[in-house]
Amino acid sequence: MSISHRIRAASVECEVAVAFPLISAAAVVALVPLRDYVLDDAYITYRYARNIVLGRGFVYNPGEHILGTTTPGYTLLLAGLNRISSLDFPILSWLCGIAFTAGAGILSYALLKSWLRPEVALAGALLLVTNPILTAAVGMETSLYVFLLEIAAYLTYVRIKPLGVGTAIGLAILVRPDAGLAYLFPFMAWGVGRLKTKDLVLVASMSALVVLPWLLFSLAYFGSPIPHTLEAKRVDYAGTPTDFLRGLIIYPRLYFHFNPLFALVVPLCLLGGWRVFQQKPAVALGILGWCALYLGSFQILGLPNLYIWYWSPLQLGMVILMASGIDTLADWRQRGPVAQFAGLVTSVALIICLTATNLAAGYWALDWNPRFYVYRAVAEYLRQSSRPDDLVASPEIGVIGYYSDRPVLDLFGLVSPTVTRVGAGMALVAVQPTYSINVSLSGYKEVEVFPVPARGQMAGDPAIHVFRRSTK
Repeated sequence: MSISHRIRAASVECEVAVAFPLISAAAVVALVPLRDYVLDDAYITYRYARNIVLGRGFVYNPGEHILGTTTPGYTLLLAGLNRISSLDFPILSWLCGIAFTAGAGILSYALLKSWLRPEVALAGALLLVTNPILTAAVGMETSLYVFLLEIAAYLTYVRIKPLGVGTAIGLAILVRPDAGLAYLFPFMAWGVGRLKTKDLVLVASMSALVVLPWLLFSLAYFGSPIPHTLEAKRVDYAGTPTDFLRGLIIYPRLYFHFNPLFALVVPLCLLGGWRVFQQKPAVALGILGWCALYLGSFQILGLPNLYIWYWSPLQLGMVILMASGIDTLADWRQRGPVAQFAGLVTSVALIICLTATNLAAGYWALDWNPRFYVYRAVAEYLRQSSRPDDLVASPEIGVIGYYSDRPVLDLFGLVSPTVTRVGAGMALVAVQPTYSINVSLSGYKEVEVFPVPARGQMAGDPAIHVFRRSTK
């Protein structure tokens, strides 16, 4: 075996023995404490998956063919895993979150290592898997979405496997439709000569083959492959022309509040931007260009900025910039031994501090959402006090709908097109649900009140009120 082959083999052994386990351990440390921190919307997907397993169809309410989830691919994955394991869907999704976050970190390391030093690539991977904007979306499809995008990027810029790129992008589209923007990865690689025209054709053809069965099914089953949730959110959160882009101010400010070292991101990203455009123009134009296209598309669609899982995938671009910035900062190779040692110490300290404060910011979420437990109590009350066919109207339907297993009128309209068309008030009057959550109507009486712990209180809503239609 030649010396170069021996060096390469030793490098691979080091990755398997040190880098991969360390990245995986960081993902576990970041996500295990968040076992019970799940966003309410995730339970909408869990209910769809459970109904598939129970033979009720791809529906939220049995008999209503409404596509009220934006992630059919993740829904089908959870349904399949449940059939194999019999684990409850929240646990399954949490385990998937750990696995896919670790996988995204490992692929990020492999991508960054193609032009940065291994230790800096490892730093970038650690910053990704501990990033609180990513870990805060645990339980959602976000980690799988990021994992598939990382596969597409790695196979575009490192391994150059068009069929694999097409498969990854196709699967990502099934997980979230906006993944179609990732076609920019191979397109920009083609633009700088990294891919041939036939490679682009292979990418497009393979992704079409992956997506086509779902398109045909959704057209026949739902009447459209476009999730109704997109229109519902546009109606509910119609705002100013700069609504979504305001998240560029909101989330960095929130991140900085819990991680003051986030102030270093701007200079690191500026340093990193210079280096990545210089050393890897295809990556810069593809992934960073994708970030810009992603922001612009969501802005044009008029989607709200308050859903953190819309912002989580953008951490791909941030990690590339930050890792490249750290590499630039630590690049003291042309200087004396004292400067080299200072650069090494500074870089290691920076990585440790950023990773540790990332974890601290993520752990803050442990008691961030006490409403989850209150909604669970409301659901158990409904399950015990109502009949299986009693209709429940609620402005948040995730936890309540999943654990009560009752038909639901969604007052935000995500799974109830009637609400989107005529408004929640008129829909309530027309449908007359048996139970109403937090909305009092004529002819209804309050039957139960569930106090919410202080941290979870919303303005003017210190408790969850359950109303029942009076019967004569």
